[in-house]
Amino acid sequence: MFPEDMEKFLEFVRKRDPVAVTLRSSDSTKVTPVPDPLIESEVMTLWNKSLLGSLERKLINRPRGKDYYRVDESLPTLELSPSRLIEWSGKPALLWGRLYGFFDKPTSGYERGTRL
Repeated sequence: MFPEDMEKFLEFVRKRDPVAVTLRSSDSTKVTPVPDPLIESEVMTLWNKSLLGSLERKLINRPRGKDYYRVDESLPTLELSPSRLIEWSGKPALLWGRLYGFFDKPTSGYERGTRL
């Protein structure tokens, strides 16, 4: 989606529920809001605070690389990979992004799409 689409999407989401946008991965366990999701290029997490009261990242050990912290995929959050504006063969183009959820564990309110 274009930045203006992302803005409208996040406006809709935040009117409906108390949703915070944070980075999915970090070098810290501390979860802080993304200053401006419209210009963020990293994968983000949409965290509905009414479904999950607190959010923490778990340690990911990388034997041949730097360890980092990541939001656990089993939590009732959504992953938001932003689209990217690029140039392709001399013309403006848009690389796809995605909104993705893992639905392994049932969570009250998550599958209904309603507020608790």
